[in-house]
Amino acid sequence: MVMTRLCDGAKIFILGDTDQTDLNYTRFKSGLQECVAKLEDKVDGVGVCYLDKSDIQRNPIIGQILEVLA
Repeated sequence: MVMTRLCDGAKIFILGDTDQTDLNYTRFKSGLQECVAKLEDKVDGVGVCYLDKSDIQRNPIIGQILEVLA
């Protein structure tokens, strides 16, 4: 619904974790993952940026925690 409200010249950023879902993970993709799969490289003006632990700019311990929990 948010994307349908985008006006001319505006930019929208959708952030999220594609691994998070309330659905049965083995059977279903997350809504964000489904959206990215449908839009990435298919719509001019839509870009996707993937981040990982090396992109964390806060405390370095967060990267270490993510490494252990991943």
